Amino acid sequence: MKRLSSIILLTVLTASFAQALPEDRDQPINISAESSRLMGDKTTRFTGNVIVTQGSTQINADQLTAYVVDNRTTKLIATGSPVRFQERPRANEPLTVGNANRLELDVEAQSIALIGNAYLSQDGKEMRADRIVHDSQSRLTTAGGGQERVNVILQPKRKDTTQQSDKTQKKDSN
Repeated sequence: MKRLSSIILLTVLTASFAQALPEDRDQPINISAESSRLMGDKTTRFTGNVIVTQGSTQINADQLTAYVVDNRTTKLIATGSPVRFQERPRANEPLTVGNANRLELDVEAQSIALIGNAYLSQDGKEMRADRIVHDSQSRLTTAGGGQERVNVILQPKRKDTTQQSDKTQKKDSN
């Protein structure tokens, strides 16, 4: 009966993740796990190899708690060693990927907080901190908190090899 209740609950969990591809927002949230437990009518806990998907967004965790208000998902909290997250922010852009000990997804604020040994990679930039908050809609990322310093790696802009090749060919033909 608990599994049936969880399946019914999942059919109404259609609110969006933090904004990724625009069409992701309209996709249903799919959660699969080894077990689930409906705790009242507002909370469901999923355990064991939890996989959450909505369009291009995916979360992998050991455990996930989904919070529902008025038949809408308002928050997902995932824990794991580590929790892994990925999304495609816009078409033809590389994936944004991250991991941490805990992930808190605030659906209404459209933000993802990576907490504890947090790591985020986005457009060739890498960030490590105790806490990273990523607003997928505005693409604003903040980091800090805790005892550790924030570490960021910024890659230099790569030369366009096609333009470089064209310049070399023109130079050789002269």
